[in-house]
Amino acid sequence: MTFCFPHTTRYEYGDWKYFGDYDEDPDDRTRKMWHEIVNSRTGKLYDYKDLPVEWGSYFIPTYTDFKKFVDETLKKS
Repeated sequence: MTFCFPHTTRYEYGDWKYFGDYDEDPDDRTRKMWHEIVNSRTGKLYDYKDLPVEWGSYFIPTYTDFKKFVDETLKKS
């Protein structure tokens, strides 16, 4: 089974948008995901320091993962 990174991953949920993209190291050809979530109403940006630890550089969140993050963040505020 071959695992393939998508070039970009985009989700929207209410005022929230997820942007995922990968960066490929030209030397060893490894690919790592970069995650950003933006609340377009407040302009707040959530990146690696704000996201769940399991959202590492080899994790591609599903829409359900993204929605869960948003819902949990809204509960905290």
